[in-house]
Amino acid sequence: MKEVMPETILWQTVLTVAADDALHDKTKFKRPYSTFNRRLSIDIDHARSWFKEPNQHFNFVCLSADCNTKAIHERMIKKIKILEEKEKER
Repeated sequence: MKEVMPETILWQTVLTVAADDALHDKTKFKRPYSTFNRRLSIDIDHARSWFKEPNQHFNFVCLSADCNTKAIHERMIKKIKILEEKEKER
């Protein structure tokens, strides 16, 4: 079994946290009077954009995490699309 380098684990964690942020339900943070909720909603948008419009930083993180960039992108696009449709219904 191949030993996983600590740096790889670090980048896998970065990717996991970004995916978790992107998959939060924005309807839970709709109270406009809450600065905290507005900030969370913006963070969710940024995370979603990062997966929807991959760039050199996205590619770097995926490669550093020893992950297939195309597979991560496609999987996250599907999940984000489903979540955004549910959010529109609410």
